[in-house]
Amino acid sequence: MEDEYWHIKLEASRMIEMKNICDY
Repeated sequence: MEDEYWHIKLEASRMIEMKNICDY
């Protein structure tokens, strides 16, 4: 269960990073 949460968090942070790069 904790592993899944960590995976979701990692994916979310990666998506945010991509969004920031696209915004530039």
